[in-house]
Amino acid sequence: MFGNILIVLALVFYALLANLTQKPMPGGDYGVGYAFAWIICIAGFGIFTGLSAWNMNYNQCFDWLPANFILPRNGLVFVGSVLFIVVVMGTLDYRTKSIEGEFPEFMRWLTLSKVHYWLPALTFIPALYLLNAQRQAGFAPSWIKFSLIVSFSVCILIALGILYGSAKSSVQRRITLNQLAQKESSTGNWAFDTSMDAINQYKENTIHNLLRYTHREQDKRLRDAAVAKIKTYENWETELTDTLEQGELPNVYWVYAFLDGNNIEHPDNFIQPVEHSIGRISDGVRASLKDPYSLDMGYVNIEAFCRVLDTHFKDSATVFRPGIESLQKALEINAPERKDKKNKQWFDETLSASRMAVKNWLESNK
Repeated sequence: MFGNILIVLALVFYALLANLTQKPMPGGDYGVGYAFAWIICIAGFGIFTGLSAWNMNYNQCFDWLPANFILPRNGLVFVGSVLFIVVVMGTLDYRTKSIEGEFPEFMRWLTLSKVHYWLPALTFIPALYLLNAQRQAGFAPSWIKFSLIVSFSVCILIALGILYGSAKSSVQRRITLNQLAQKESSTGNWAFDTSMDAINQYKENTIHNLLRYTHREQDKRLRDAAVAKIKTYENWETELTDTLEQGELPNVYWVYAFLDGNNIEHPDNFIQPVEHSIGRISDGVRASLKDPYSLDMGYVNIEAFCRVLDTHFKDSATVFRPGIESLQKALEINAPERKDKKNKQWFDETLSASRMAVKNWLESNK
């Protein structure tokens, strides 16, 4: 009676698992519930199937097996039950997630034959017979032996297919990684190649998204390619000055990053836009410092900004001085501690360096 209950419970969990794998995994909270139900069904099927095999072996249901054939009888029953559990769960998963060419062709044939249905039937029907039928010790009908031998053989065949597919997939991944490594060693690296492709294929109407490749810390090859692409735009300097006058602050910072490492053809056209941009930068710095949640100040490269003034507009220092003094006052705000503890030190170091850069510029441009 106990053995029958174990088999029934194993079949119940198998049916639930088979039904569950037919449905796609939902998103959100339903996905969590789906995953939890999937784990319960797998655990239930594995536990009760394993207990059924143990109970049958304990009650001498396999006394007709050789006492010592390749493995001792107990070992053979244990290996067979584990193999059956793994293969049944694997075939249920394979039928919904198989990838063409990933596993041997016979796996597809077995799936089309509904192996996930007839393999359990081929195993559990003989199990019920062995548990309940009156038979002579050490004897089992030929159909019982045939069914279980076929079941065990199919399990071995599928297990070998799964091992082959897993090994093949692992080898292919290694080959792909090696190819990527070889490519990286010969052309630089993936990030460089991607950035260079983006520059070469750039077709936007503005130069804004090219500026990020032009700052002085950038790879010289990328910087030169980006600058060359920028200069193919007829009004590229006008775009820079317009951005300084009325562009969004992040784009203003990128303009100064460009000016920090590259020459311009008409510096006089930049004097008024630069003067106006200083006030905008001061307002952005002041707002960021007052907000303990803001890290925007950390992205403003004031050191580069001061270098730009000295490099391209040294003769116009008197024009910029009132704005720089206003920027100095903005930087001297007693800023509250940043709430982002991870970036606090970086923010504080940037603020300190910015204060020093402005102080040095004012002292050297009296």
